[in-house]
Amino acid sequence: MKVKVEPGTSAQLSVYYKSGQSTAKYLGWETADENGYIEWEWNVGFNTTPGTWLFVVETADGQRMEVPFTVVARSG
Repeated sequence: MKVKVEPGTSAQLSVYYKSGQSTAKYLGWETADENGYIEWEWNVGFNTTPGTWLFVVETADGQRMEVPFTVVARSG
C-alpha cells in the first residue's frame, strides 16, 4: 500500500481481517519521504478468509482514512 501525505509526516497502517487486526511485521508507523510517500508491503497469508476487509491509515495528528480491499480464494 502506498499513501501520499506531507513530507516528513508519520502515519501508521493497520489491516483488519475477519480475525481482527493483522500483526504482520511490516505494518505500523512509518515516516514519509521527501516527496510525501509512505509505502508498506507485506504478504497476505494463505489461510486468510476471503472477503472485503479494511486498510486503516492514521497520521500522527489524528487524520484517519479507511479503505476497503478484497481477498479472494486461491484457485486450484
